[in-house]
Amino acid sequence: MLRARCAALNVPLDLTQVRRLYAYLELLLQQRGRVNLTGIRDPAQAERLLLLESIATVLAVPNLRSASRDDAGLRLLDVGTGGGIPGIPLAIAFPHVAVTLLEATRKKVDFLQHVVQSLALENVAALWGRAEDLAHVPEHREHYDVVTVRGVSGLTTVAELALPFCKRGGLLAAYKSLPLDGELQAADHAIHALGGRKPRVMPFNLPELPAQHCLVTVEKSAVTPKQYPRRAGLPARRPLAQR
Repeated sequence: MLRARCAALNVPLDLTQVRRLYAYLELLLQQRGRVNLTGIRDPAQAERLLLLESIATVLAVPNLRSASRDDAGLRLLDVGTGGGIPGIPLAIAFPHVAVTLLEATRKKVDFLQHVVQSLALENVAALWGRAEDLAHVPEHREHYDVVTVRGVSGLTTVAELALPFCKRGGLLAAYKSLPLDGELQAADHAIHALGGRKPRVMPFNLPELPAQHCLVTVEKSAVTPKQYPRRAGLPARRPLAQR
């Protein structure tokens, strides 16, 4: 299913990529209980919701396909990556994209580094730290072409954690569930204040995925004011209020 569906998405996978994806999934499911990497137990469900849904990001971020060794290189940051979703499947499917995995839990970073080494993923780096801190480091601030976020509850919080990493013209891609009308309205002020354009909502529309699953993308159009993100914990505890 995975290889056929990816081919339909115009993401052809060779045998090495397929083997790496399933090897990663096996490692993730083996270690899920010890490190709290995912709540999914069933391999078939994990294949759909973790591997396929991650790679389907290309529907909203088509320049993933065009990245090659011949250009300057597309840089992707996966904020709060947990067990590596969506960053690791994207790195395997698009080997010319430079993927950085950011995670605040040391045990999860140890797992990610084990995956990177075991699968020889030369285009992946795993970092231990909080987004609120790393976003103020010059070599990461406004450095990335694409920033992905999955599992953070509110879009207002997502925007404050992720948009400071996006370069101007870059894209934030957040995995969300419909309906989103109230959440989009609540996040409008924060997105604008952080340098983002109006969000776009794109349902996956794949028969293997839940109908309510979608991607919210925000293009970065202006520099993020230097005071954002605020100190660790504040974006989640006190989201930027609508004026």
